[in-house]
Amino acid sequence: MPSHIFFAMGMWDDAVRSNEDALKALDESLERLQSTPDGRPSVP
Repeated sequence: MPSHIFFAMGMWDDAVRSNEDALKALDESLERLQSTPDGRPSVP
């Protein structure tokens, strides 16, 4: 569930967890996009 719903319902811990999970997913996606299978950067 998006964190803005948790904020609206006063579910602060869930809102924080949702944002942390989203940031982790973004970091993992960027890592996959920026490296080749052998670990070298794919962008010159």
